[in-house]
Amino acid sequence: MPLHLHVLVTTIGACIVHNVSSSKEEEEEEEEEEEEEEEEEEEEEEKEEKSSLCRTSGHSHFNCPRQQQQQYQPRPIRPFRSHQHQKEQQTQQQQHQQQQQQHQQQQQKKEQQQQQQQQQRQQQQRRQQQQQRQQQQQQQWEQQQ
Repeated sequence: MPLHLHVLVTTIGACIVHNVSSSKEEEEEEEEEEEEEEEEEEEEEEKEEKSSLCRTSGHSHFNCPRQQQQQYQPRPIRPFRSHQHQKEQQTQQQQHQQQQQQHQQQQQKKEQQQQQQQQQRQQQQRRQQQQQRQQQQQQQWEQQQ
């Protein structure tokens, strides 16, 4: 086997071994997390059962007011990683849309400012023209007098 092929095969083999071992580590971490969550849930259920035992006298277990107050509370569903990925994508899309909106708003503001400046210039020109006319008329009137 030529040397460059041998090197290629060994590097690919090492990559595969690394990927397999890292995926096994991830699976073990996920299993540990799930076991911890299950243990916590069991502890919470035990606490609820202990607290729900009727401590008042004169009530049977069925018509105990404490027992009737408890309601079923569904446990929160843990999102999968794909859900997290979707959320990340959604937040990125929202940020992108916000940036686009901000850019559009900035452009609109610039256009509005330009329009206002043009209007102001036109108004100034009109005023100057009016002043010139008035001066001319006054001069003509003075000359006639």
